[in-house]
Amino acid sequence: MQRSLANRLYFLNHLTEDHRTYKKVREQRLCENVEWLCNELYPNEKIIIWAHNMHIFKNFRSFFSKFEPMGSKISKTLQNDSYYMGLFMYEGETITDTGQAYKLSKPPKKSLEDYLSKVNSPTTFVDFSQLQKQRENEWIFKKTIFLDSGTMQTLITPREQMDGALFVQKVSPPPFKKEGEK
Repeated sequence: MQRSLANRLYFLNHLTEDHRTYKKVREQRLCENVEWLCNELYPNEKIIIWAHNMHIFKNFRSFFSKFEPMGSKISKTLQNDSYYMGLFMYEGETITDTGQAYKLSKPPKKSLEDYLSKVNSPTTFVDFSQLQKQRENEWIFKKTIFLDSGTMQTLITPREQMDGALFVQKVSPPPFKKEGEK
């Protein structure tokens, strides 16, 4: 509870900063919280780090904005002891963190979502960490497009950023109850 209150105060103190600075501060605090969870709260437990894909990427730094996500800031020891899992979607509708629904863009050919959709299953899990490079999976080892938040084309090398991926063919927003509903 103390950690949660300290985080809220920390973010309130940084709300007036410009967007780029706030993003850096947020990623640094996410990193500190994950390290605290792993080292203090659950020191002898295995941890799966699962968050919005852009937050968990292990070896990512934006060329233009120099944005470095939480996953890239975490200590190498913790990176090696953790399992980073991305979550990807192919079609449907989802929501923003403010509850606004939006439709996913159609993934381009040869994108991460396109390759995973070829499995022809409603859900798929791929463990990148155990794969050996072969002709049919070489996209995992080279620069590949994926749709960040299901809309923005972003270029990554999947094997360098995550240990595995969970893929959902069709998504829909959760049903929210209106105020006063049971």
